[in-house]
Amino acid sequence: MLSEHTHPCKISICYFRSGVIQYKYAPETRSGLPNETQKGGAVIRKELRQNLEAAGCSKRFIAEYAACLDDSEQCARMLAAHRRSLLDRIHREEQQIRCLDYLVYTMKGTEK
Repeated sequence: MLSEHTHPCKISICYFRSGVIQYKYAPETRSGLPNETQKGGAVIRKELRQNLEAAGCSKRFIAEYAACLDDSEQCARMLAAHRRSLLDRIHREEQQIRCLDYLVYTMKGTEK
């Protein structure tokens, strides 16, 4: 699965292969940035941390993710769970929009 996107993290292409998400970075993101940062005993690539932050992951999530980088299945489960929570939030907000739309519709119907 290949996906193009434009996020603040400046990843030009990401793809999912064999249960592992891999990234191809835009050249400008490589210049001037340290390759790795040490945080809480785990080494995590700065680009990966930036991508997780751009995806709305909390500092706690990022620390837990960094701690399990050697276990790609656990990392994939964590990302899938975060994705589900984002989708759940979107669905709740879509429902709220539908409720507002219905309210506006009924208000227009009573004005006639």
